[in-house]
Amino acid sequence: MIEAAEHNRICNSWSKVVGKCQLPTYSATVASLGGTAMITAVTLQVAGVDIQDHARASLLGEHFADLLWASVDGLVTCTVYLDGGDITAQVTQVARAIEHRISGASVIRVHRDLVTQSDIASRVGVSREAVRKWTQRPTAPLFPAPFDTVGGVGRPSKVWQWAEVVPWLRDAYDLTVDDDELPDAETVAHIDACLAKVRGYLDRQWQDVPLLPDVGTTAKVIPLRVTVQMDAGLGTHGPHSPHDVDARLLGLDVDPMDAVAVGA
Repeated sequence: MIEAAEHNRICNSWSKVVGKCQLPTYSATVASLGGTAMITAVTLQVAGVDIQDHARASLLGEHFADLLWASVDGLVTCTVYLDGGDITAQVTQVARAIEHRISGASVIRVHRDLVTQSDIASRVGVSREAVRKWTQRPTAPLFPAPFDTVGGVGRPSKVWQWAEVVPWLRDAYDLTVDDDELPDAETVAHIDACLAKVRGYLDRQWQDVPLLPDVGTTAKVIPLRVTVQMDAGLGTHGPHSPHDVDARLLGLDVDPMDAVAVGA
């Protein structure tokens, strides 16, 4: 396994051609950990790999025997088991190794295990009505917010991220339903950014835009523009149509902090 100090180097070198270098064969450490240490399981979606193909299966067994490979309705995933250290850096190394060793393979993103109320009830061993009451619980700890809705307009169904439900069960009812830890939302976002080859996404200027008037000399100030509703017969935009005008022409008091700063 690599050290945490290697994290930045790995992320920054992600998009380099790896065909000219020999990547080490990945081997996860899933030995006896002792004490109360937990193994973190990170599942990745992988395209371009047919695990039913004998040649590919042999290659996976040779280089990635410590990963758990699965295919459900054509969606191929592999689960990486980690016993500590920099999770993002280690997963990124595994993804690079997969794409290097397996021709045509592409590690797309961290797989979100999305569950409905019925799924949660089945996994926990309670009734669907009990889960429904959990989702409407008015006191802390509140049930996680739904990740999305599926099923269209006719019969929408809320889905949750299992990775968010598991810690809630532990905090609310002291229930442990998974032996392995699951990565939190921040770690998942970080891994996805590395897989998408987003360089220095934490350092982009829009992450920390200074307020006026400390913008700097390269910015110019655009006066605030206000959308007003024109009365019938006024202006050239037709009855009751919106019309942009300079706020100062309307005699409005405009705070300089409400102006918009843009690059020159």
